[in-house]
Amino acid sequence: MAVDYILVRTESVQAEPADELLRVEQLGAATGLHADLVRRLWRMGLFDAERLEAGEPVFGVPTIFRVRRALRLRRDLGVSWLSLGLVADLLERVDTLESRVRALETLLDRDITLDPAA
Repeated sequence: MAVDYILVRTESVQAEPADELLRVEQLGAATGLHADLVRRLWRMGLFDAERLEAGEPVFGVPTIFRVRRALRLRRDLGVSWLSLGLVADLLERVDTLESRVRALETLLDRDITLDPAA
């Protein structure tokens, strides 16, 4: 028997600042996904759980951004559900590398202005 999952817009629930981890329902509410779809995407490896509590995954707040990015990739570019994890990983790697390049450029610029011989 095939199970269809649809995206469901729910009332947006914000995690309290003190809450560093989100339950499945909270992640679903923050991303507009049904809790069953959140669990399915987690099992597919789209995002990782910080840990399991009573057999249920709990997620870090940055997972919200990863899920939202994946949904945009799916909606705007038609990336398949199975490919989303790989594409999201590669985009996160690009973000990390761009941050490192900017940091190195800042250091280089500072060194050049401090070097009187330059």
